[in-house]
Amino acid sequence: MFFEKALFCAILSIWIFKAGEVSAFQEHGALEGLVVHQGAHLLFFLAMCDFSYRLLKAELLAPLSRKYLLAGALLLALWNLWAFIGHVVASNVTRFPLANESRNALLGWWHINDSVELFYYILKMDDLLLVPAIFFFFLASRRIMNEMD
Repeated sequence: MFFEKALFCAILSIWIFKAGEVSAFQEHGALEGLVVHQGAHLLFFLAMCDFSYRLLKAELLAPLSRKYLLAGALLLALWNLWAFIGHVVASNVTRFPLANESRNALLGWWHINDSVELFYYILKMDDLLLVPAIFFFFLASRRIMNEMD
């Protein structure tokens, strides 16, 4: 058991420290792809709002499980709005000031020229909402499994 945990930690450490270039926003080749993707964000937002409302009205689960599910659903709803706005702003950004010539995040000078570019890079950090939402769903599912025992 110790060997498996040590191996997992070693692989995870190598994977984290050998990070490459990533983009949080999904790139779309044509306008049609962006329209469908944005529509999906809106529908997912509405679904999470409806799910949150139903959780508030229902007495189905224990209070702590409901709170975890509600927190996850609200964070996912906010994430969808965040990503929707991020896609709109990304379509208006023509140059990416943080992509320097050296292609190394630690080298070079970074220039953000206006508020749209700053807003774009703030919106690219949508994982700050998505990861906690998934974690709250994990906590809720673990709590529900414990309640079933």
